[in-house]
Amino acid sequence: MPPPKTLVLTIVVPPFFLLPLPSILFYFIFVSLFSIGRISLGFLQVIIHSFVLTHYHISEFVKYNP
Repeated sequence: MPPPKTLVLTIVVPPFFLLPLPSILFYFIFVSLFSIGRISLGFLQVIIHSFVLTHYHISEFVKYNP
């Protein structure tokens, strides 16, 4: 796993051209929900963790399976 700071940057500024469409849609849904304040902090952490792991595994999969 990359260091946490790298993971946070991936969340804040996701490289859209590297992400599959579902992840982009998920990101925008997540941002819109977060902006209207309907997510509790605990749920927010779970979503960020899931998104980070998904992005990391997709990146590794693409790296080793061109």
